Amino acid sequence: MPIQRRIPKRGFNNINRVEYRVFNLGQIELRYSARQGAAWGRFEGYGSLDHLARQRRIEIQVEVARESDGLRSIVRESYCFDYHWCDLLVLGAGRMSAAATVIADGDPIADLPATVRVLAGALRVIVP
Repeated sequence: MPIQRRIPKRGFNNINRVEYRVFNLGQIELRYSARQGAAWGRFEGYGSLDHLARQRRIEIQVEVARESDGLRSIVRESYCFDYHWCDLLVLGAGRMSAAATVIADGDPIADLPATVRVLAGALRVIVP
């Protein structure tokens, strides 16, 4: 019998597979002001996070860190279907990073990182 008749036509179904669902919950931006010499983080939630926030209690933690000395600015507040900002952090030389954590009913469900290196007033984005 030819081999194409001996092989199942539907393919192989793994009984131990794990299915994942991917949702875009939002984006984190590391904002920079050359005039003030400061950076801050901004989180914007997408429609899928809006839908989740109608069913569960959602909090957003936005953090900006200066890696040269480890100084951090962290703001945690309830999700309000709008932008979430963290406090200004004065720049120094080195790398700055921003991160947002989405917390649903007290459990973290997503971490969103962003990193930027500051070199002589110019910004270079580093993709993690």
